[in-house]
Amino acid sequence: PAFFSIMEPVPVPLNVTGGECILDLSPPSPPAESGTVEITTSQMMDTLQVFMESDVSVQGFQFNVVRIVDGAPVDVFFGDLGDSVPDGGTLQLTDNTVLFFFAMGTSIPPFDSADVLITLTTASNDAQCLEDIVFTGIGDPAPPILEVSG
Repeated sequence: PAFFSIMEPVPVPLNVTGGECILDLSPPSPPAESGTVEITTSQMMDTLQVFMESDVSVQGFQFNVVRIVDGAPVDVFFGDLGDSVPDGGTLQLTDNTVLFFFAMGTSIPPFDSADVLITLTTASNDAQCLEDIVFTGIGDPAPPILEVSG
């Protein structure tokens, strides 16, 4: 059989069937990393600390901050990433949504024990919690969504 090379050094086979050429352009990709992230929170007045413990690297996360009593959104005014979070990521605070991600290559390393992920200043002293929590790991071509508990 003939081979057609798209990305060196991985040859991609060219299959010929019934006079038609079917070209598979997808090079093999390594399996995505999977793991577990555990989230806990601690609140003092309008300051909400989010702690993370994980057995896998984290490429990004997103969650919403809401009041425990009725699930109403709580606006987030300020976010300060923990010391264990590498520089170079993008933090976006919009209303009650917190979004953080690394665009290229860098990731938050696994935390063996609970460590501060982010400290938030919010618009309320009411008891708060997180909802719609999404963490993503490192993977190719698409990162996996990680299982979150807490």
